[in-house]
Amino acid sequence: MLTERHLLTIEMREAGETYRAIGEKLGVTPVRARAIYLRALALQTKREGELSARSIGILQSSSHSVAEWQSMLKRDPKATFIALLRLPDCGRWAANEIMEWLTAEHPALPSLNARNASRGPRQT
Repeated sequence: MLTERHLLTIEMREAGETYRAIGEKLGVTPVRARAIYLRALALQTKREGELSARSIGILQSSSHSVAEWQSMLKRDPKATFIALLRLPDCGRWAANEIMEWLTAEHPALPSLNARNASRGPRQT
């Protein structure tokens, strides 16, 4: 759930404020202000049922299409999670977010499918 603190960090960053300024306003360090801001973005994204920019980037760099990930997830969720963790920059948080998104009935991201479909079949 987004708190007033989260909303304030989002508003201040969108207004061009630095993490130092946000930290001073909240009474925390700039590093903590950044963490609060990133958490706010994650919560906002989760509330909207969308993937974070990081997770979108991870999927875009993958050699699989969204449909292939969904099919793999239906066959073997554990193997899918492990495969996601092996992707560059994909940690547990991103892997969990991607798996939740794949299991939901969201329309696939057109940019993801178009990019990965143009690659043709996966070479092994």
